[in-house]
Amino acid sequence: MKYVLIVSMLLCSTRVLATKSRMKALGQDPLRGSFYMDDARTVFANPANVNIHTDYAVFEWGERRTDGEDGEDPTPEGGFFRDTGGLTYGVYLGGERISSESHLQNRHNRVNEKIDELSGNNTDYGRGNRPVVSETNAIDIFLGGDMGTEWGARIHYASAKDKTPLHSLEGKHDALALGLGIIHGPLDIYANYTLVDDHEGFQDREDTSFSPERVNSTLKNDDTMDVGVSYSLLDWTLFAHYDKRGSLYGEVGQGEQSYGQSILTLGAGHTHQISSMARFFTDISYVRDTAEASLGEGGPNEAKSSTFPITVAFEADATPWLSLRGSIRQSLFGTTEVTALGRNYEESDHTTDVAAGATLNFGKLKIDGMIGVNDDNAGEDGVLSHTTLTRVAVHYWF
Repeated sequence: MKYVLIVSMLLCSTRVLATKSRMKALGQDPLRGSFYMDDARTVFANPANVNIHTDYAVFEWGERRTDGEDGEDPTPEGGFFRDTGGLTYGVYLGGERISSESHLQNRHNRVNEKIDELSGNNTDYGRGNRPVVSETNAIDIFLGGDMGTEWGARIHYASAKDKTPLHSLEGKHDALALGLGIIHGPLDIYANYTLVDDHEGFQDREDTSFSPERVNSTLKNDDTMDVGVSYSLLDWTLFAHYDKRGSLYGEVGQGEQSYGQSILTLGAGHTHQISSMARFFTDISYVRDTAEASLGEGGPNEAKSSTFPITVAFEADATPWLSLRGSIRQSLFGTTEVTALGRNYEESDHTTDVAAGATLNFGKLKIDGMIGVNDDNAGEDGVLSHTTLTRVAVHYWF
């Protein structure tokens, strides 16, 4: 009887998880989830997954991410998903996504990153400004069903407006995005399209001044979208994903600036179930990343890279109440070519990412977190967190 109880607890502890913390620790995309790992986070890539991963609630404290030179912004989020028997629905609040505003920041802007790193010039996309109103109070609504083929849809919506008597400033932001997807046996097909993602009203990122030019600045979405397809064959999953990002920045007295980026990913992932208590993951892919920013001066600025990243990860149930995971990710080879402010550069890819995480299992309640991750100040050295868990998330399966 004791043996049966322990086995039951172990099987319960391996139930599909649903947090960015787990994806980050396994070397996957924390926003959209993995192309091949079983995790409820994939609902943000293919909404049809709402039919597979359901009847749970999740809450993430988020990480503190540096936003330019204006300090740090937390990214808390959470929601719930339920199966009614005929339809499945979900409501998620505060979901983070790649947005027009993120194009102003180096974390999603290859051109800015290379201009800063290689040329040392401070001229960048958005001219160092930031919106008066960032995306806030976002809500995602999911709906799915099964008609022989599982289908799902997602609507993302956010709207905010701030007013201040200084310069009679009014800042606005509106966002609307739509996602659709199907799952037919081993085949997944999905598409996500941003209809609106516009900001009005900007201020200087460093001194928070409100010049008339910045007050009347705008940042608008320019056909941001992504499409993907995957096919599961035995323990392998073949996947293809195309991600297009674009935005337009306008400032009084300056020419319009544009930013565009396209990322093509082709690859395969493998899941090996070592035992009921341990899983081993490997994936390899080809990634073609092309970005271009028109800054209104110095001609076109481009960054192109072709890389072949490989990820090796593991996840094991060390005890009935503790699961541990870790990963290492590195590009086997690849180069980045940059044209920045009229100068040409070329460099090899030298990125190695190491991460580790853990889950505390309390029956249907699970607590996820990171216990180690690369640190920006430590280059490529893996750094253990100074606290027990960071980027903490809690999820409960009904």
